Amino acid sequence: MVVSCCDLQLPPLRGLDDFLLGSARFQLPPFGELGRWCNRISNNLLYYQTNYLLLCLVCFLLIGCNRPNELLIGTTVLVLTVGCTAYASSRNPKVIAFKQTYPVLSLVAIVSILYLLVRLVHSVTFSLFALAVPMLICFIHASCRLRNLKNKLSNKAEDLKVKKTPVGTLFELCVF
Repeated sequence: MVVSCCDLQLPPLRGLDDFLLGSARFQLPPFGELGRWCNRISNNLLYYQTNYLLLCLVCFLLIGCNRPNELLIGTTVLVLTVGCTAYASSRNPKVIAFKQTYPVLSLVAIVSILYLLVRLVHSVTFSLFALAVPMLICFIHASCRLRNLKNKLSNKAEDLKVKKTPVGTLFELCVF
C-alpha cells in the first residue's frame, strides 16, 4: 500500500484547554481491561496526533539544548548504524555485486560503524533518551486522557476513511 503525502491530512492542533487544561478529563487507565486501554490509547493518538507531534518536537529540542553536540553525534551514529544495517542486509543485485566485488571495503565500513557505535555509546544513549522521553510523555497522556464527543466523532471519520491521517496510516500499516 503506497500512500502519498498529498493524501494525508494532519488534523488540527487541539487547544490547550482540550488537550491538557480546563475541559480535559484524566483517569488512570483500566489496567485490568487491556482491550479498553488499547482502544483509549489508539483513539487519543489519532485525535491528538498534531499535539503529540508538537509535544515530541518541543521535548526533543529542550532535551537537545542540554547537550546539543552529544545529540547530534548520537543521532548521526544511529542513522549510520541503521543505514549500514540496511545496506548489509540488502537483497538489491547491485549491492550484492558490490559486496562480492569489494568484500574488504564492505567489511571495513561495517566494522567502522560498529566501532563508532561502541566508542560513542554515551552519545547514542543520550539520543535514544531524547527520543524516548517525549514518546513516554505521549503514551502516559494517551493512556490517562478520557475521550470526549469530538474525539469520538473524529475517530469515526478516520474509521470510515473520510480523512486519512499519518497516525491512521501507520495503524493500517501495522495492522492495528
